[in-house]
Amino acid sequence: MKKKMMSLALAVVMCVSLCVPAFAETLTPDIMGTEIDGAMSTFVRYSKPAEFEYDGNRCIVLGYYTPTASQRVANGYVVNDYHETTRWYVSDYGITHKWAVESNPYFVRSVARGETVTASVEKTVSLSAKYGTGIPSDSKSAVLSALAGDFSVTASGSYKHTITIALSGPNGSANSRDFYYKTGYHKHNITVTKEVRSNWDGVISTTEYKNLDGYEPAVRSYSDDNYVS
Repeated sequence: MKKKMMSLALAVVMCVSLCVPAFAETLTPDIMGTEIDGAMSTFVRYSKPAEFEYDGNRCIVLGYYTPTASQRVANGYVVNDYHETTRWYVSDYGITHKWAVESNPYFVRSVARGETVTASVEKTVSLSAKYGTGIPSDSKSAVLSALAGDFSVTASGSYKHTITIALSGPNGSANSRDFYYKTGYHKHNITVTKEVRSNWDGVISTTEYKNLDGYEPAVRSYSDDNYVS
């Protein structure tokens, strides 16, 4: 049964219509965790997203969100009652606005001229992905999981990322060098594909929602030299 289910899962990935099918066989599913969103569901992130052209545009399939399969057992036998499930595929057409949203700077520390510093500072940032208007309600969990970027999603559902800031003294006549970091979001153009399938008939329908906005969390560090005496 497990082998049959795995074969079915692979067939599903390979047969999805629109921008998914011809390239799905090159993608490796990586189960990121189970979430509860009205029903027990799982987001499957492709560990090697495929990049290709669809409708003349570059597209990357990031993964899909699907209800966890369940079986009804009666008298010791699996009962294959007819049921339908919905998958939400998230495809990324790239960043349309880098640092569309950016925080005020967070001060890390200052290094004075002549001060010898060889250490680095680590900062762990918590910041969740966001979605724009027009995202289908049932696909929102898929969009948030797909746009995690460099942030890892913990078991509790929070998004975290640790950056390392190498410290050094100022150049030339500067009196000190101040180190900062900022958080923010990169705006993406995404397409969400809704796939409805049944355990008897396979794919029943697919619906595309194009030109949607998704926001990938981001963090960056930088330094400023201070020339004020």
